[in-house]
Formats: sequence, structure tokens, C-alpha cells
Amino acid sequence: MRRRHLLGLFAAITACTQSPAPDELNPATKAAVRDSVLAAAGRYDRALTSLDSAQIAGFFAPIPEFELVVGRMRLGRSSVLQWAGGLRATHRSVSGGLALDSVNVVVLSPRAALVIASITNVWTDTAGVVATDRGTGSTTWALVGHDWRIVAAHLVWDAPELQRP
Repeated sequence: MRRRHLLGLFAAITACTQSPAPDELNPATKAAVRDSVLAAAGRYDRALTSLDSAQIAGFFAPIPEFELVVGRMRLGRSSVLQWAGGLRATHRSVSGGLALDSVNVVVLSPRAALVIASITNVWTDTAGVVATDRGTGSTTWALVGHDWRIVAAHLVWDAPELQRP
């Protein structure tokens, strides 16, 4: 696991060192990257709320170093894809997503950005139980080919609020 983190860190550092430092980017480039990454994050939210597992899976970079950290749980890409693939079988709906008024985008390079935001998701499972998750998350996005992909994510959730039918 430590090797995976070192490889991921090396890849991120390499990507950033091959581009100008964030403070050397001109304001127009920063704004374009910010807008492009926010648009990708919005598309991810829409894929999640439509429970479209194929679209959701497409947002996660196909790299071995990918990692999602939720609290103390660390998941690789295959575990995240398995979760996404089972959403329709376990859930009727999900609403919410990024609280756009609380989003901070840190542009790292023309090809990398960090998105930090408050998140609220309201999940309704197939039994009608409604769970509201609130928390904070950070996602590292990289331009893979011509598309923005999540290369790493860290989520911290408050205790879920449950409502039974």
C-alpha cells in the first residue's frame, strides 16, 4: 500500500513539475482549468443522481495508484467500480451532491486540480429507507487524454441521518 502511495505521489509531482507552478499560471489558464474541472464535477454529480454506474465508473482514472479514502477505509479503483456497479440494485434514488457555494478549486497545473467541497447526499434504498450523508470531500482531478478524471479522493462523513418508511 505504501508503494502505491509513493507511486501516486510521484505521478502527481511529475505532472506538476512538467507544467508551470500554480502561481506561474496566468489567470486565464487558471480560470479555464477551474471552470473545466467544475463542469466535470457537475457531470459526475448528475451521473451519481441518475444512478448511472457506467458513467460514474468513467470518472475514475484507470490507473493502479487510484485510491478513495472514506474515514479510515481505503479503497482501490476495483472496489469503487464494484460499489458503482451495484447502485441500481440497492438504491431507488440519490439526490444532492456538491454544495457549489462551498467549492474551492486549487489549480495545480493546466492538467491537475484539487476540488474541496461540502457534500450532502440523500440516498433512498430499495426498502424505502432514506439516509442523509453530510461531509467534506476532496478530489484530485487530472486531465487524462481530453477528459478530467478523479485520480484520488478523500471523504469525511458525519454520522448518517436515517429515516425509515
